[in-house]
Amino acid sequence: MGSGVYELAKWAIRFVVPSVVPMILCFTTWIRTAPFLIVLGMLTCVFLFTLFWFLESCWEKRFRKRPADNNRTLVVPIGYKELPQKALTRTESATLWIIGGASLVGMVIFYNLHHVPTKIDNAQKPMPIITGNEPKRISWLLPEIDEDHPYIVFFGGHYQKKSEFGSPMIYGGSRAVVDSFQMGRKQGASVIISNGQYTVWPAMVARSIGGRACIDVHVSGSRAPIEIENGESTLLPEYWDWNSDTTAMEIVDDQTRVVFQEEFIPTNQVILRGDIQYENTMIDAGDYGWPTTKPHIMVGDTGLRPLFLYPSERHPAKRNPNYTP
Repeated sequence: MGSGVYELAKWAIRFVVPSVVPMILCFTTWIRTAPFLIVLGMLTCVFLFTLFWFLESCWEKRFRKRPADNNRTLVVPIGYKELPQKALTRTESATLWIIGGASLVGMVIFYNLHHVPTKIDNAQKPMPIITGNEPKRISWLLPEIDEDHPYIVFFGGHYQKKSEFGSPMIYGGSRAVVDSFQMGRKQGASVIISNGQYTVWPAMVARSIGGRACIDVHVSGSRAPIEIENGESTLLPEYWDWNSDTTAMEIVDDQTRVVFQEEFIPTNQVILRGDIQYENTMIDAGDYGWPTTKPHIMVGDTGLRPLFLYPSERHPAKRNPNYTP
């Protein structure tokens, strides 16, 4: 009886667990394509199979004795029988280590090679056509970062290609200079915005994904903030819309009033405008002047003119020809 239970548990650990874990991974949201799932599941299965086999070997080595004929006998509690079994040689143990390590490294490399380009490809694809009133989700990245220059984030303000001085210039807004190298680190680079006096808010984080920039920010929503992180957002409120092209992204409410805008200016400059949320404070920035705070009931009352035409499913990436800041 005891030996049967032991054998059953041993084969369950060897085969059932490595098979079940990849199946569980099928239901995680970060796996999005079938080829990716198949390859990652195979690598995970190989790694877990090798890991459990090695742990079993270590357990047997601890509780079994090895006679001179290279057979081991289990030292068992009362009620169990002796189970002779051949010990793993050094070559076999080394092979298990190599297979397990290679599969683990393969999982990490394959995930990085697939997941980051997929995120960039999704951001470059045309906006999906969504019919009806289904809530939408943003997937968008800024253009590539020039690592030879710092990254400058403006909250508020507008860009003029030809200013009164004869050269391009950005007017107004809170200006934050961000380290391009820090953007590529796991925690990103904090963006501090100011109202031009003594109040500052660390309300944004600048990141680099595959060499392209993105700004983590919480945009004020009708009920809960719209969380934009790593170039992707939570669901927009019902009837809200968004549109984008390669250099700008915009969110509008159910009345097509502009709630948020993000616009890239060469080189390594980005202007954000609209209503954002930091903790319990709603901060607003327009085309002119410094950011200010305002009541949450005034979400969408930004006074900004739309950069794009709407609805987005009819006018994907189409700029508003009548736009002026």
